[in-house]
Amino acid sequence: AGKMMDVRTLPITHDKYSDDKLEELEKQMDERKWGSEDTAWERACSLGTKDAFQKYIAIYPNGPHRAEATKKIVDIEVDDILHGDHNDLPGMKRVDPDDDSPTSTITVENATQYRLTVMYSGPESRSIEIIPGGKGTVTLPNGHYRIGAFVPVGYVRPYAGSEEFAGGRYETGYIIVSY
Repeated sequence: AGKMMDVRTLPITHDKYSDDKLEELEKQMDERKWGSEDTAWERACSLGTKDAFQKYIAIYPNGPHRAEATKKIVDIEVDDILHGDHNDLPGMKRVDPDDDSPTSTITVENATQYRLTVMYSGPESRSIEIIPGGKGTVTLPNGHYRIGAFVPVGYVRPYAGSEEFAGGRYETGYIIVSY
């Protein structure tokens, strides 16, 4: 007489491969997708995540898609801030209008005691870091930008909003107010 076995306790096999072996093969196949610059860029784009674009840059720091990958990272980070709990951006003042200029230069004052990161997501996407008490400047093509800013402190909500840049110079500043 044969012995009864509970098939639910047996390791699942697919022909000669267990689940663990299949997972290992899938991992190896996935890593091959990062093996050439072309396939790595395709992989990063198909995943469409911040981590994927950061991986592309880490593997191919001088790759032809580095600028586009960096733009996508900034766009994703600004989206994350805009869709989360955030403060409104501080007011921006156009101090030297120049309607004929194709660019706008934005000067940001960091009146906080923390390093401030400000990200601009638009026709061009950029990120600047400003030391405590310092000023930072960025020049961008004119147009509509979604903006996110944060300091590396858990209890301080990030800032987010949007701005239309129409040429010339703009100024703004960030402070942290305690209530």
